[in-house]
Amino acid sequence: MQTIIRLQKNRGFTLMELMVAVSVASVVTLSAFLFYVRYHEATLHLQRKYITESRIQIEQMNGVLPYGTGRCYQRR
Repeated sequence: MQTIIRLQKNRGFTLMELMVAVSVASVVTLSAFLFYVRYHEATLHLQRKYITESRIQIEQMNGVLPYGTGRCYQRR
């Protein structure tokens, strides 16, 4: 008889338990999303920095040797 009573009491989750689980999941999801956004912004910033530095280096190399060495290399 007690097993029947236990089965009747254990019918699933209450609404409050589901609300708590959903709110915890949403907080975890939000924090993961914010971490991803910050990581992506930092990556884009570094990419822009590297591209700018590369352009500066190329312009400096063109200033030193604007048309190359001027030598014609022949195959032996």
